[in-house]
Amino acid sequence: MQIDVRINAWAAGATLHLRAKSIMSNQTRSNTAVLAKPHTTVRFAVVAAILTALAFISGPLVQQAQAQDDKVYAVSELSTPPKIASTAVATRLILESYPEDLRRKGVGGMVEISFVVNEQGKVVSGSVEIVDATQTALGEAAKKVAALLSFDPGKLNGNKVKTKVTLPIVYKAN
Repeated sequence: MQIDVRINAWAAGATLHLRAKSIMSNQTRSNTAVLAKPHTTVRFAVVAAILTALAFISGPLVQQAQAQDDKVYAVSELSTPPKIASTAVATRLILESYPEDLRRKGVGGMVEISFVVNEQGKVVSGSVEIVDATQTALGEAAKKVAALLSFDPGKLNGNKVKTKVTLPIVYKAN
């Protein structure tokens, strides 16, 4: 059997044409199929050819996806944003980080920090930055808190991805 394979690429997509030409013989075995008509479409060959074509087409897509593993996404790009794993733990860490001298003086403030959350929900070391802080000591305290936080990671189309997060932390004096 001779299989003629042609792939026609158009702007809208690709079509795959398969035709099987039979070579007729006088001997037929029980496990050998002889095609009755030339140019009959062979269904199993079509399925195999489509799977092969998809493997060739998806190869570059897989490489592109692997190259994007290092990409850090903005929260706005995600289908599911990262979420603090435990607000109780986060609250405890923030309260414990409040500088004692500022607490005694009754000085509160707001800190905005940004950092990268990886696919496992951990803050990437060295990624924590102070965006804004009303008090330098509060900014440094918030930076230490961020490094200890755990998150449910952000997801893009169901896949866990690295995400750039901006988090406001408010310290209130009692």
